[in-house]
Amino acid sequence: MKISFVYEKLKSFNPFFLSYILILQGIGWLSIYSTSFEKPFLFKQQLLWILISWIIFFIISYIKITFIVKTLWPLFLFHMICLSLIFILGKEVDSAKRWLNLGFFYYQPSETLKIILVLLTAHKISQRPLRKPFDFMNLLPFFFTLIPPLFLVFLQPDLGTAGITLIIIASLILFQGVERKTLFIFSALFITSTPLIWSFILKPYQKSRVLSFIKPGKDPQGTGYNVIQSKIAIGSGQIFGKGFKKGTQNKLQFLPERHTDFIFSVLSEEYGFLGSSFVLSVYFLMIVFIFNLARSTRDRLSCYFCLAIGSFLMWHVVLNISMVMGLFPVVGIPLPLLSYGGSNLITTMTFLGIATSIYKDKNLF
Repeated sequence: MKISFVYEKLKSFNPFFLSYILILQGIGWLSIYSTSFEKPFLFKQQLLWILISWIIFFIISYIKITFIVKTLWPLFLFHMICLSLIFILGKEVDSAKRWLNLGFFYYQPSETLKIILVLLTAHKISQRPLRKPFDFMNLLPFFFTLIPPLFLVFLQPDLGTAGITLIIIASLILFQGVERKTLFIFSALFITSTPLIWSFILKPYQKSRVLSFIKPGKDPQGTGYNVIQSKIAIGSGQIFGKGFKKGTQNKLQFLPERHTDFIFSVLSEEYGFLGSSFVLSVYFLMIVFIFNLARSTRDRLSCYFCLAIGSFLMWHVVLNISMVMGLFPVVGIPLPLLSYGGSNLITTMTFLGIATSIYKDKNLF
């Protein structure tokens, strides 16, 4: 009876979607294991986070999205409190305060904040009439909601999280449509404000990252070091790679942040073009599955939730890989399901759990 009950429950899940998650997490864990020769506890911690993330995934997959909507504003207020507490009680690492010490792990509120802001935006857009584009006045409420939390994230400073959250939200707004005049106004505001942002808002190390992106060879031992070493690692993998735990950039510790933001560089060096192409193919299949789910849902809320989740995955993958290849400034964007870290893994699995909940409901009819 128990076996048949479990089987009936598992039948409602899409086996291909589950396999995509398992494959990416498995490859990520092996890559973290390869990088953790001087810190053997890292891959053990990541395995624990993988198990916890699956528990969260299955719990979320049985929660209706109508209930999730009811929790968004209380969770928004909770995150505003956590973001404020960071400046008082936060743990400082490399001149940045982004984590709260909860005793058994360090919690990064800015990561889970992405869930709240993105889903709030998706919910708000789903209430608008179909094919009615936004004008300038329609977009003002979004800015009043987004600016306070993202400003606190920026002050930590965490430009990467603040930036990618805005990009995901902008994608959702563009899915609905924006009037040409409004697009022109925002484009003009962005262009005219860029010199002010550069002069008065960006910190010196953030400016140096942008400059090293433009010309990484200008400071090869300083701001350009990460990208240069990452390119060497990716290129040296060639077609088939050097083999598991045989990457010299990894083993000789030339590649910084190799278990977090630059995990794709480690993967490319050890498994080559074929291995990295396989990983990108799995990401592609997962993102296509979620976007197809958005197209086939029966209600607009489910549709925009799926668009939000698909955009979250797509932009994280595109920007992380562009970053490690020197095509985008280094701003600290992790690779979903592969990079080391509990907060980002839980955020990703929460989103995937919501997508699974929508998929299961779609198949009830």
